[in-house]
Amino acid sequence: DGQAQAAEVICGRAVGAGYRPAFVRGWHLSALWGLGVGLALFLFWLSAGPALIDLITTSQPVRDFSRNYLFLAALTAFTGVLAFVMDGVMSGATLSRLIRNGMVASFLIYMAASYGLEHLFGLSGLWLSLHVFFLVRGAIFWLGVKRHMPCLFPAP
Repeated sequence: DGQAQAAEVICGRAVGAGYRPAFVRGWHLSALWGLGVGLALFLFWLSAGPALIDLITTSQPVRDFSRNYLFLAALTAFTGVLAFVMDGVMSGATLSRLIRNGMVASFLIYMAASYGLEHLFGLSGLWLSLHVFFLVRGAIFWLGVKRHMPCLFPAP
């Protein structure tokens, strides 16, 4: 979420100043930093996850069950990055209507994915649906910002 807050400030300042290069640079650097941190967190949770699970519970069935889903849980640190960063970019650019509409579309796609994937893969399908939600949300937001660039920075 730190990259999202940074993107909000940087992109908001750029929009306020009417300076497109700063907006694009802030947007892209926030996304790159977010992906780097997301990858690092994914690897951390993947490697430290078993020990952390052992700290949380002494129940062996709970430990075993949790380890079955550790990879999918840890992966959210990476797959959610673009959605969160773009949330910050759009908040800074005051594109609240796009945020609302993108969330509704992402939710509807999530519901369809969860219905199908849960029936096919059980609880793993629900985790996969969460990843679909994050990825679709990030893509919708990214494309939405690209589409709104002429409105944010009109030609002189």
